[in-house]
Amino acid sequence: MPARRPASTASALWAPALFVLLLKVTPQEAAKMMILLTVVGFIGRLSFSWLSEKIGRRNSGGLLGFGAGILIILAGYNYDATLFGVSAFWLILAAAMFFADGGFAMSGPTRPRIWPSHLQDHRHGLGLRLRRHRQDHRSGSAWR
Repeated sequence: MPARRPASTASALWAPALFVLLLKVTPQEAAKMMILLTVVGFIGRLSFSWLSEKIGRRNSGGLLGFGAGILIILAGYNYDATLFGVSAFWLILAAAMFFADGGFAMSGPTRPRIWPSHLQDHRHGLGLRLRRHRQDHRSGSAWR
């Protein structure tokens, strides 16, 4: 599995803790609130995979960067507000996940292409070496 981008990783790791601290919900409720963020991120991935073909990867990349950045800032400023009787922080963060996690469908598969061919084997570092080590031990050979 490829590494995720920092914005979506931060949202996935810290959002439940922020829900508990800022919205005063239980950890179980915070976990349920994360379901919306995950679903919106998946819809974003489907949307950006289609959109990158229509408007290009560069324009899609600009859209995802500015969209996620602006919405995360808005979520931070509106941490205690409500929209339609629900937490604005939660709703705006869900919209930000559409861009932050959704854009990974466009940028994730193209990452190996940015490295020169002699470095492509080393771009994943320890994870790649451990995976190869495990495969080598299954086949009976040693480290390469």
